[in-house]
Amino acid sequence: MALKGNIDTFFLGSIFQLLRNDKKTGIFRISDGHHEATVIIKQGTIVYAMSSKRESRLGNMLLDNGIVSLEQLELCLTLGKERKQALGKVLVDQGYISLEHLQTFVHKQIKEIIFSIFNWEKGEFVYEDKQLDLSGIVITQLDIMSVLIEVSQRVDEMSVLKKLIPRDTMVFQLTEKILEEAERKLVTAEWKILSVIDGKSTVKQIIEEGEWDKITAYKKLHVLRSSGLIEAVEKELPEMKKKEDYYSDIITGYNSVLQVIFKRLEPELGRETFAIFDKNKREANPIQLGLFDNYHPNNTVATNILVIRDELKNIKDKEEGHVILVEGFNRLVSFILEGVLEILGIRTTEDVMQEVKKVLPNLDKYQTGLEGKTGIVDDIKAILTRVEQRIGKKGKGKQKSGRFSSLFSKK
Repeated sequence: MALKGNIDTFFLGSIFQLLRNDKKTGIFRISDGHHEATVIIKQGTIVYAMSSKRESRLGNMLLDNGIVSLEQLELCLTLGKERKQALGKVLVDQGYISLEHLQTFVHKQIKEIIFSIFNWEKGEFVYEDKQLDLSGIVITQLDIMSVLIEVSQRVDEMSVLKKLIPRDTMVFQLTEKILEEAERKLVTAEWKILSVIDGKSTVKQIIEEGEWDKITAYKKLHVLRSSGLIEAVEKELPEMKKKEDYYSDIITGYNSVLQVIFKRLEPELGRETFAIFDKNKREANPIQLGLFDNYHPNNTVATNILVIRDELKNIKDKEEGHVILVEGFNRLVSFILEGVLEILGIRTTEDVMQEVKKVLPNLDKYQTGLEGKTGIVDDIKAILTRVEQRIGKKGKGKQKSGRFSSLFSKK
């Protein structure tokens, strides 16, 4: 049997009930044009599901719940590709998770994928009968009727949440309370949402950027709002950015660069990476202003925005604050790269610079500059060029002189 259609004309619940009643075995695929999901059914029971959404992937779920570290996950993903094995099997073989614990998360993952597609407003689907080889993957057993009952309950829950957050065009901003509760133990998903709340992005944009399903995002936003960590922007933002939002763009842009540098150095230097950053933070601090005292790339973006804003709160003139902030960040990036060159040499420095170069195209949206001044991307390019010139002067890099600069030339 084959079924094909779209959810504008077919009710998903009816399709799944049909597959259950007829005890079908095959594959159900659905796409909304941006994301795809696949549901595997055996004898009318859901046994597995996959989704293109990051937040629905098993590795992300295990990472968000603190079951595995990023290093362990990356290792297992690499081993899985090499061995052509599913992530779950590699995690169990490496001893990072028990089979029973893995089965619990696989069950949860599959349910979340099913729930998410029932929230899609549009989508094309196709079902085909097919005998499947399920060896090598961890399967579960989900009764379709039980799933549909829980879907109905979630629809009711979503209707309540929509009364609390009535429009997906609402905009939220961080409150000062997050500084008071820096040690608060929020779950990873809440920190992820906090990191993209900037006083400009709508609820819809936040959901799309993080690839959350609606009910999860609405729940987390409601929790954060109820806790006083975020608040709704009461009126439309004027075209001219508020001073705080103006600073947010600059901080977020430079933070992306510094995170890349930190992540590249940490495997090689370990805790010494913290020492390099702390030393250069002190040197980069503007006179009589501890701009970077509480800043660190390992913090969430939201935390870094708030701690730096707090240092700038007494700067009344926005242009003066802009100059202090940009010059401070430029010094910090420059000092760190020069320190890497002195400590680790040319090869590592060039590797770090290559990693920085990769994120530059993503910084255009933070390209904030005053009249007569360059923006973030141009400033970072200038720093990289200066460091590359220093590499050339060290003798060993003479033959490479100009190679890195050419990466920025237009072809």
